[in-house]
Amino acid sequence: FKCIFPRAFYSWLCLSIDCCRRKLLFVLTNPSNTSEKCETMNLELCREEAKRFYNARQWINALALCKKVEKAEPRNWRNHILIGDIVLNQKKGAAAGAAYEKALEIKKDFDWAWHNLAYSLSRLGRWKEVLSCHAVLVDLKPNFWKENQQVPLVYTHLTESLNHYREEIQAFRQNG
Repeated sequence: FKCIFPRAFYSWLCLSIDCCRRKLLFVLTNPSNTSEKCETMNLELCREEAKRFYNARQWINALALCKKVEKAEPRNWRNHILIGDIVLNQKKGAAAGAAYEKALEIKKDFDWAWHNLAYSLSRLGRWKEVLSCHAVLVDLKPNFWKENQQVPLVYTHLTESLNHYREEIQAFRQNG
């Protein structure tokens, strides 16, 4: 048997069939409150699809699905993290920071949310807040950077800023 469809179409078809199969199986095995459970299943599918769009770097589609989930489940901290990741990749530091802050209102001990909040704040040049995020992160998980093979962002970005500042001073002295 030789497939005559392009690979992308075949992948899409398999994904669609699998989603329909899971939805039907869910409804058949849970007859009570079917409409409510279907809506829950739809949200789960939305989250999965948003992650697929995110991994494919299709930020607009991923964000649209996350917003749908946010309306239905405003206290879903994982969804707020994904929104933050999406808008951070779109170079929208303030919006990313707001999304990470929403996630941290719900789940204060999530280390990656503190890390990503610090990163988004560093992109805005809000260094005091970056330092306070890092302080919380150190309290939560002292070995975070070592375990994740990360250099604390504050050091990386401060070094970049200092180098830029030195270049500007040197240029000023030469022209001045």
